[in-house]
Amino acid sequence: MAGLTNGTSYTFALTATNTGGTTSAPLPASTIVIPSASSSLSPAQDFKALTVGNLSSGATPAPKAVASAEQGFSDHEILIGMSSSFTGSAADADTMIYEGMSAYFAQINAQGGVNGRQLRLKVYDDGYDPQRAAANTLRLVTQDHVFAITGEYGTPTVTAVMPLLEALADQNTFMLFPVSGAAVTRTGRYADLSYNLRASYGQEVKGLVKRLLALHRTRIAVFYQNDAYGRDGWAKAREALARSKLRIVAEATYTRGGKFEDSMAEQVAALKEGAPDAIIAIGVTASGAALIRDVRDAGLTCPIATVSLEIFDDMLRLLADAGRARGKSYSENLIGSSVMPNPLHSDLPAAVEYRTLMDKYHPVVHGPLTRTAHPTQAYNELGLEGFLNAKLLVELLRRLGDHPARAYLPVVFEQISNLDLGLGMPVSFSDQRHQGQDSIFYQTAQDGKPVAINDWSTWQK
Repeated sequence: MAGLTNGTSYTFALTATNTGGTTSAPLPASTIVIPSASSSLSPAQDFKALTVGNLSSGATPAPKAVASAEQGFSDHEILIGMSSSFTGSAADADTMIYEGMSAYFAQINAQGGVNGRQLRLKVYDDGYDPQRAAANTLRLVTQDHVFAITGEYGTPTVTAVMPLLEALADQNTFMLFPVSGAAVTRTGRYADLSYNLRASYGQEVKGLVKRLLALHRTRIAVFYQNDAYGRDGWAKAREALARSKLRIVAEATYTRGGKFEDSMAEQVAALKEGAPDAIIAIGVTASGAALIRDVRDAGLTCPIATVSLEIFDDMLRLLADAGRARGKSYSENLIGSSVMPNPLHSDLPAAVEYRTLMDKYHPVVHGPLTRTAHPTQAYNELGLEGFLNAKLLVELLRRLGDHPARAYLPVVFEQISNLDLGLGMPVSFSDQRHQGQDSIFYQTAQDGKPVAINDWSTWQK
């Protein structure tokens, strides 16, 4: 992934024939105009008064006090901003997200765009570094004048960006569909600034704890990334166990940015002291796989459960490579939690559409963003998540109509009820609910390949 320069933007014009790698100049800045201060209603209230009953049909009238110009929009294009981790320990994950988004945007552009406008992504690399993520987002909002921020990956980076968006409240910029299950975008002071599609880490971790306890596995240890992401998951595990008057029997952390080749011997020693009968790992793919390898090398055979940012397919491939080199298998007794179905095997409409458009447009990023690890793996959960994030964003843009304004996004979200994205469960938002769906999917390994879990009794103690 060498070649990206910190502070340099990469903009991609997504069309039916070229879904990545084409650089183009940023759109000129536009001016956001909202209802005048003399209005008795807030912008959102004014918009709601004009459009209630119309949004669901797509017939959104132009707000009477809003000019047609809005930053990030021109007569022909809509500019969307994305800061993500195209280098560093999360590089492959973020590239997958980008590829999924690109496949859907390419299809929409081939059909004529959104209300006649082509979609264009403005992308900055943050290397999974919170400070760079905040700086990139500031530039996207104040210099590039994008209409929306979407696809930001990871709790540490998202946590750094949320105070910035609060400080830029006059810009009416929201965090749309971050690839993070963190509480910071769902509760507390920043909840109104973010809209999420995926289920939360709290739901994932609490779901794993509930499943493990039902299997009489009560001695649960926790391995987690030593930052906002890992601590969030650790806290949810602690809360879930406390409800059953239990505690975490052992814990170990690692520093963000680790590689699969790194030794986890120190962490494994700490976990072994608690004599766990299950381990929950809250990390990213490389570090989660490294833990599994070293736990098994240390002789621990208990189930190890992972969460959605530890991409299950990729962990199995890393473990298979290590297993071949060492003459052993590392894929037994694994449980993978995910907020998306595994698109390799799922027949849900969303997975089928994702595979079809990935095959149609082949949106593998070329040049400085090329994914290097296992490039033949076209489909994965994070790619599907990026795809559905893009699909939901397009739905929002369509409902905003020909005269869009970011200040009215909350009103449009409130009109989304029982929207079918093809996941088998409808997506709904409200003024109190900024998370669209709650689905959790579980998988394990069979002959080194991911399969859905249909029978949990395998792990009954």
